[in-house]
Amino acid sequence: MTAASPSLVKKTIAVVSGKGGVGKTTTAANLALYYAKKGIKTALIDLDPLSDIAVLFDLPDQKKTERRPVFSNLDLISPEEQLGKPNSPALMQKLYSEMQENLDKTYGCILIDLPAGESYEDNLMFLPLAGALVLITNPEPTAHVSAGGYLKKVFSFYPEKPCFIWHNKYVPYRSLTFSASALAENYNRNVNEEIRLTKKETGNLKDIAFVPPDPSLDLLKAEPAFQLNAKRNILDLISYLLQLCFDEFRSNSGIAERTYELLNTPLMDISGERDLEKAFKKVENHIRNLMDFAAAPAPQNLFTDEEEETIKNLLEKIIRDPMVSVLGKSRNILEQDIYQEESRDLSKLIDKAVSQVLLRLNRKVKENTVFRSPAGLLLFHFSMYKLLQRDSVRELLSAFLPTKTHKDGTKVRDRYAQLKALTDRSKEYRASFFALVKQFYPILEKQLINTVKILGIPNCLYLHEGKLNSKGYAKLLTTFLHDNLYSGLGIIVGFSYRSAAMAFKSGADALYTRLSFKRHGN
Repeated sequence: MTAASPSLVKKTIAVVSGKGGVGKTTTAANLALYYAKKGIKTALIDLDPLSDIAVLFDLPDQKKTERRPVFSNLDLISPEEQLGKPNSPALMQKLYSEMQENLDKTYGCILIDLPAGESYEDNLMFLPLAGALVLITNPEPTAHVSAGGYLKKVFSFYPEKPCFIWHNKYVPYRSLTFSASALAENYNRNVNEEIRLTKKETGNLKDIAFVPPDPSLDLLKAEPAFQLNAKRNILDLISYLLQLCFDEFRSNSGIAERTYELLNTPLMDISGERDLEKAFKKVENHIRNLMDFAAAPAPQNLFTDEEEETIKNLLEKIIRDPMVSVLGKSRNILEQDIYQEESRDLSKLIDKAVSQVLLRLNRKVKENTVFRSPAGLLLFHFSMYKLLQRDSVRELLSAFLPTKTHKDGTKVRDRYAQLKALTDRSKEYRASFFALVKQFYPILEKQLINTVKILGIPNCLYLHEGKLNSKGYAKLLTTFLHDNLYSGLGIIVGFSYRSAAMAFKSGADALYTRLSFKRHGN
């Protein structure tokens, strides 16, 4: 069998995972889209029989072919379609011999979506074709153990293979036995010594991306969840405002910044606590857990008398502060609403709680201008949340979504049309989108003014030269509509302001720099 050419290997990435369900195929598809949008002629090779990238892209039904143009600069290659039933040796022959020259000549970047797991015949035998691996994992113990087992198997065959770790659905946290970012350490802690990753093998690993959860990547939600996304935006702002309050107290507390960093997580947990001793106990338990995790012996008394007094003074200010109290209450209600298993209508509680936050912020911005920007954002997202309670507003947005006729005769969302418009930058689609923004803006402006008038919160309104900042609100509305109308597509590329999109871009750019892909025509 012909060996893979060095030039082909250099431009090829194998996207892999130790277990299924971590977002491997979604990440491979998004990376392919991202590089295609950068002007790189990209091939996405689908070798995972349990995934269907054609379904992810919602491609129109047509006769199955080996190579299928999907969007500008992006082709989907499914070599198994020409082989009948799965046949790894024949597939190897096809990729390494028959297709190699054309792949090398045509594409500047090649991504291979391999099956999850560590099977040699289905996965590991194809790795010589790739110059690097991108291993997808989630921040939970079974995902890290599976990923570590996969890596150990890889290094037994290919000791020098570079591997980039892509942390998907990433939420930073530590517990007694787990750190969300420490894959190798978590794996080694849970397996026998003889199969642990060595120091040299761990040195071949490089964290390349930490992508937080994002509802737009949830393919199970075929339709955009307008109200749910509005509530998530409010929750994010509430958490940010709590952090600003904590920072404000810390600056006058005498607590060193390094010590304060250890307190960040428990401070969020005590935002609704009223008992000082219970609050202090939560902080103490958190720090003991961190020390246990780091295998550092914790003394019986963690703090000196002076340190304990300083921390308690900080905690007392926090739990007695009216702003922290209303923020903590709002955060708890929103989390209960968003993540509850039972369906309960908490809209009245949310309205009351967020209104109380805005009332407090209206006074707070006079004392500290740092709160002015998030106060304005909270007013905007609360106004959008109120608007989206109306059937007429939701219908206006839903009517914008392109539809197609399903096999059963029903009308369904045409996800491919949306994706193509997004990736190909359709002028017609962009014109329609901005027409929607223009139609929606007067509705938003009226809601903003009414909310400010009813609650009496003029300081939360964005103004420019004494008048409503129309340009600023139009930009916020444009971003909100864009993010919501494209939610549920399984695509993060093209979302300029989402934290997940920024983290994804950072990881994709880091890969781009390290592997030096060529743009189309270069």
